[in-house]
Amino acid sequence: MKNKIRLLVLFIIFSFCTCCFASYENRCLLTGKLLEDPIIASSSSDHSKVIGESTPTSPQKIKNFQLKIWVTESEIAGRADSGCQLTNNQPYELSVTLPATLINAYKLTKATKDHSISLLHTIIEDDDHNEQYTLP
Repeated sequence: MKNKIRLLVLFIIFSFCTCCFASYENRCLLTGKLLEDPIIASSSSDHSKVIGESTPTSPQKIKNFQLKIWVTESEIAGRADSGCQLTNNQPYELSVTLPATLINAYKLTKATKDHSISLLHTIIEDDDHNEQYTLP
């Protein structure tokens, strides 16, 4: 009877430990310059418009911002142990699409080529290895 109880307790502990396994996040602050003006994709038309060419006037019409960035710096931002160094310690080009639902995203409507920009890069190391970019 004691062995059955021990086995049951071990099974419960093992089940609890595997259910509580959390994914790990690396957060890095990327800094660089825009290689071109941000492209604004709006919901009022089926194609994207470059800033200055009939930019939507109301925030509800903007869907997302497409950016090309020359990343020159990468540093730990919050919880991160690895993955925040530049690839081969060299600057690199990054293309990213940011949803207009981000709180700070509308600052990008005034951004132009060579504008300095920072992005928060979050790498979620789980089964899917998700990555996301946001504005700090």
